[in-house]
Amino acid sequence: MVSLVNTELWAPSVGRFILAMGSIESVMRRCVLNWTSSTIYKHTKSMGLNQRIDLVMGLVEEQPFPAASKASFSKSLAEAKSLIPTRNTVAHHPLALMIFVDVDRPLQEGIFPKDSEEGSITLEVLQLAYTKAEKVASDLEEGLVRFRSKSIDDYLAAPPLAGLPTNRAP
Repeated sequence: MVSLVNTELWAPSVGRFILAMGSIESVMRRCVLNWTSSTIYKHTKSMGLNQRIDLVMGLVEEQPFPAASKASFSKSLAEAKSLIPTRNTVAHHPLALMIFVDVDRPLQEGIFPKDSEEGSITLEVLQLAYTKAEKVASDLEEGLVRFRSKSIDDYLAAPPLAGLPTNRAP
């Protein structure tokens, strides 16, 4: 098969970006599942990532977590949202060789969407995007751990219900 672009050079960056975005989507699904009812979760599974992030931004404010933790998580959600246009471009447009798009670079590899609303993505831009996406995914996972730790701490600090057996350490 003849290829005009070096897919071996691009594949690791595309893969890292898509995997990081998958992690972000997984966090969104877990937040909706844990912070709403199963009925709401069922109906939001088909929502786009943009709408799910908006929903989680609202839901996190209703949770009984420390304000600083919620603010940090919300900041990461906003950063995740900023990655969606890049994700859509990578997911829906082919890698191509463009000829004479730029006078200084007559041959340029990239992901070049036909839509004027979406920008082209060079390998350098994609590498910056996967670095950001991996950090955002890690920050969101860390936020969920902080939220769970707060819930566990609250549970352990609460007095046991009178007359009910407990498996808590004395």
